Amino acid sequence: MSKNQITLAQSKDAVIKCLKAGVVPFLHSSPGIGKSSLYRQIAKEKNLKVIDWRGAGADPTDLNGFPTLDGKFADYKPFKNFPTTDAEIPAGYKGFLLILDELTSAPRSVQAACYKLILDRQVGNHDIHPSVAIVAAGNLDTDGAITQPISTALVNRMAHFYVGIDHKSWIDWATNTDIDAMKLAFLTFKPNCLYTFNPDAPKNQYASPRTWEMLDKIEKQSGLSTAEDLPLVSGLIGEGAAIEYIAFTKVAAEAPRIEKIMADPANEPVPTAQDLRYALSGSLAQAMTVDNCDTLAIYIERMPKEFQLLTVRTAFVRNEELLSESGAFKKLLDKFVAFIKQTS
Repeated sequence: MSKNQITLAQSKDAVIKCLKAGVVPFLHSSPGIGKSSLYRQIAKEKNLKVIDWRGAGADPTDLNGFPTLDGKFADYKPFKNFPTTDAEIPAGYKGFLLILDELTSAPRSVQAACYKLILDRQVGNHDIHPSVAIVAAGNLDTDGAITQPISTALVNRMAHFYVGIDHKSWIDWATNTDIDAMKLAFLTFKPNCLYTFNPDAPKNQYASPRTWEMLDKIEKQSGLSTAEDLPLVSGLIGEGAAIEYIAFTKVAAEAPRIEKIMADPANEPVPTAQDLRYALSGSLAQAMTVDNCDTLAIYIERMPKEFQLLTVRTAFVRNEELLSESGAFKKLLDKFVAFIKQTS
């Protein structure tokens, strides 16, 4: 079995093709890369209700059904988290996406109970609903996670993909998902801080796409982190990444304020320090609207080309109305395209 890595973006296309053909895809990766999030994103796009089943704490009875007496004979009654042919699709959905998560952490007896579900689409003696799509995910056995070897019989019932961390794909996803622009600017400046997992020290907290998303949720409620929040941030993304991130947010506070740029875009100084430029690009992209675009464009055109590109790209993904409503933004976008052609 080949373990050639693919990116999360590439795996999305592979997963969708598998689902169309009725083949079960299995995403393997180190912890926290975003396997479950990808499946949930696909479910949302395809209007499928997610059923999240975790193999780590499962029992074979979960898949075979609960034994019961029916007159003279014993039978197995399936659990509700496996919709059978008589189940109704919930209002507003087109079907179900059954995520068999943590499958590499499931006991061998549970893995064996999955044979019938994955190949024959049955739980016990009951057929599952034809509108149930099945996907699987698990951690690698080299990463210090609690894992069990997958049996050869189960391996051969699925399509296997080994997902590696991909900085560009995550930045694209985060931009579309409205992750705060300051984090995007920091992780563009310091890409190595996106994922700091060390399998030789698996008990230490580490930064990952999952924990950066968790930090973003907290900061959306409580505001940008400061030095006083170092214990909290360290508890999410690890001490090393937390120190660098908080130092970056402190530097960002020294960047020109949007109000000052709006007041005099032709003369407000453009920072020369790289960290300040990255921070300012994030602030400008976050602040840009159809109403202020013409004014901010005057300032953005004074920035180095690579920072113009970063600002324009992030702003456009977040607010596509800028392209149709603002002549100044169209001009910036033309420069963006010309710069890409020049450097490619």
